Amino acid sequence: MLKSSSLCFLSISFLGMLFLVSCKKKTFEVPDSITMDLSVERAEDVEIIYSDSAEIRVQVMGPTMLNYTDRREPRQEFPDGLEVLFYGENLQLTSTLTANFGVRYDNQTQVIVRDSVVWESTQNQRLETEELIWNERTQKVYTNRFAVIITPQDTIFTRYFEADQDFKNIKFRSNSGSKAIQSLSKELN
Repeated sequence: MLKSSSLCFLSISFLGMLFLVSCKKKTFEVPDSITMDLSVERAEDVEIIYSDSAEIRVQVMGPTMLNYTDRREPRQEFPDGLEVLFYGENLQLTSTLTANFGVRYDNQTQVIVRDSVVWESTQNQRLETEELIWNERTQKVYTNRFAVIITPQDTIFTRYFEADQDFKNIKFRSNSGSKAIQSLSKELN
């Protein structure tokens, strides 16, 4: 004769086995609308700091960064825009750069920023253009697009701009602006 505790144990065991047998193996199916690209890493609210000799030189911030790990063309994209802060000695801010899009190509050691590009120095100098390219090898920044250079003394419109990566030693071609207009108006009077 079985005691009630043994009977209870057997009935619980039987119910447990019945439960396990009745369970179906469920499979998870990925809907067609979802694609998985393992060659792209996505990061939100990104902040990258570049330093030299333990001193911060550049700080890059953006709401979204896509890191493409493709061996042929690895790159980092900022599809939702970026802000770059440049620092001098003693973490002194020297200039800022903003754009609505940016990409850095690892193999070409080149950075391209596009769409409403604005660079501003702490000395009230400003560059506005639709595209600016930084060649890390030559340490030059340039654009072949229309650009406006604004200083406290002048406003210059140009189709070509080139400078050292710290925006010194500036060259431009095909330019016009307030300086050219002022000298022309003096000649007419």
